[in-house]
Amino acid sequence: MATELDYLVLQLHDAQTSLDQKKIISAELSLAEYHYNNSNFVKSKLFLNSILKKEKFFPNVHYYLALIEINEENHELAIKYLDKEMKINPYNENAKRLKEKLKVHTNFPYITIFFLLINLLFFALNFPEISLVNSIKY
Repeated sequence: MATELDYLVLQLHDAQTSLDQKKIISAELSLAEYHYNNSNFVKSKLFLNSILKKEKFFPNVHYYLALIEINEENHELAIKYLDKEMKINPYNENAKRLKEKLKVHTNFPYITIFFLLINLLFFALNFPEISLVNSIKY
């Protein structure tokens, strides 16, 4: 019995036989999605990069690359892929939402440090008798 992967490989073979670039790219994207959904990020990335060699502005390619980068903890690179995806496909709401979540996640350490410093400054100004600076003996 043929599996989903067998069907997708056959679809790619048929597209390659027809020499129709749009069909080839579409079949490769289907295989990339399949491998992504099965957590095979290496194979997925291979198909996505193959698409980019043929067509730099094909919808959803950069979105899937961003998803892979998120799984690999490369959030800054994922944001760059999402920016590219939104230029190609400004109606991709998933890419927009994901980028907003990533911005909050990647800015989190900076925001935390900022508020910590503000709190320390507030504490030092309002409670100078307890300040760590005053307790240090020279």
